[in-house]
Amino acid sequence: MNTTDTVVAGTRQSGDVLVALRAFPRLVVRVQSPVADLVGDRLRALGLETLHAAGITAASVEIHDNAASEWVVLARLRTAVRRWQAVTAAPADGAPATAAHDLSTTGTEERP
Repeated sequence: MNTTDTVVAGTRQSGDVLVALRAFPRLVVRVQSPVADLVGDRLRALGLETLHAAGITAASVEIHDNAASEWVVLARLRTAVRRWQAVTAAPADGAPATAAHDLSTTGTEERP
């Protein structure tokens, strides 16, 4: 995986959250939200808890919140982690990940 590879989950629409996960030398969680002073610490904690649970110790997570419910944030974080694991598990020769790692049909994609 290149250090420029980024996985994302979610959207920037109202009521949703966009989570971007990329390689970084240490664990960093950044939160952007119009109500960051109210929910920023909780969103940061959710990010750290989700990454620790997945065994990720070196990554940068950006959480772009647009008044999403906590369960939506958690779902987007978990989806980003699954996609990250699929990308990092891909063979070094650049071949696509196996079907077991293909997350394109998990139902977590944006719906109209």
